[in-house]
Amino acid sequence: MNNIINTVYNITSWILINQDLFIKYIIKIILGIVIIFTGIFFAKFIEHNINRILTIKKIDSTINYFLSSFIRYAIITFFLITFLNNFGIQTTSIVAIIGAASLAICLALQNSLSNIAAGILLIIFKPLKIGEYVIINGAEGIVQNIQIFSTTLKTDNDRIIFIPNNKIINNNIINITREPNKRQDIIISVSYYSDNFTIKKILSEIINADKRIQHNKDVIIRLNNISQSSLDYLVRFWTTNNNSLPVYWDLLEHFKYALDIYGVTIQSK
Repeated sequence: MNNIINTVYNITSWILINQDLFIKYIIKIILGIVIIFTGIFFAKFIEHNINRILTIKKIDSTINYFLSSFIRYAIITFFLITFLNNFGIQTTSIVAIIGAASLAICLALQNSLSNIAAGILLIIFKPLKIGEYVIINGAEGIVQNIQIFSTTLKTDNDRIIFIPNNKIINNNIINITREPNKRQDIIISVSYYSDNFTIKKILSEIINADKRIQHNKDVIIRLNNISQSSLDYLVRFWTTNNNSLPVYWDLLEHFKYALDIYGVTIQSK
């Protein structure tokens, strides 16, 4: 019992003697707790709002998660440094260590970071969107997904192509879907003995009969080239993107059938 009384007496005496120091550290502890809880609340608040804004903007969920998480941890780190400063702990060396480690990580992952940056640019400037048909550096297909490191295309023969985002940003992007119409050219090569008027008449009748062709745009049927073995006629017309291939294939068949009926010889190159 005496030991307990002595311990309480000693603690009380120390507090009375060092009450200024005691009050000072009590205030620091309370302030530190306030800083930590404020930082956590503020970080979650900012993360939630950024997440909500990016969701409204229909930003890719991967980019959404990455950005909101990065900002949340950056805010927490800032408040943690403030917390340490509150107790008089020198944070200069800690910041320097964090900076050096970040630099080392950035150098080791520079390709990955460039892909992340490129992915963010793709999301912001939208040169392509999910569902659009694009051609990128020789690869073409429908955009399936735009992720943080790469973009996925699905080809006409159901093959999946993964393209790093920095390769997309650094190359030309041909977006077929953005414009609803497409211009198409067909070259018909016939023999030197073919009559120019007859050839143009045959081709024109077939073109005029196809309602899928946009006749409000210029349709060109002209002798385009005289090669060593043939007369090459250019048939140029416009269709919608959805009809481009069916129209192209149908016209080839109709041209072949009609030229055969008129006895026109089709030359091969």
